[in-house]
Amino acid sequence: MTDFNYFYNLRLRFANPNQTGSFKEHQEYFQHCVDEYNKAAQNARNKKKIEIVNINDNHIDILLYSNADLTKAPGRALMHLTALLIKEEIAGFDNYFKNHLYHNKLFYTEQISVTKNFETVSDTEFVKRLIDYISKPKSEISVKDKSTMNRIKLIAFENGLI
Repeated sequence: MTDFNYFYNLRLRFANPNQTGSFKEHQEYFQHCVDEYNKAAQNARNKKKIEIVNINDNHIDILLYSNADLTKAPGRALMHLTALLIKEEIAGFDNYFKNHLYHNKLFYTEQISVTKNFETVSDTEFVKRLIDYISKPKSEISVKDKSTMNRIKLIAFENGLI
């Protein structure tokens, strides 16, 4: 999947604390909805793709591929998948997922890891992030961000860019 910039390793659990049954028992329908999601996401402005890593009894591990940084909420990118899982008009509809809605929410999403493929990040996106950084009030810049900017400056200096 080298044609994506970001790779999010996510764990999905029902938002409903009273899960009955097992995700494994409903993996065929889940896979069908993931396939539908992937077809639709190919035409999105920010292309995405979901790959199922593991379906366990009480959680599902997926990789979510994206061309844009999903910042602090990669779970929001799964809204379309959630809509498919609870849509009664879907072929082979399985009400297991709809029955586990909890206050109109299906999943709690835990981000396990993020991988950023810096080689595919465009110069435009990189410069935009630098502008976002310098536009922040100094009081909002974390120590980590300051350290990162200093390393960027050092690399630019060492390579004759500044």
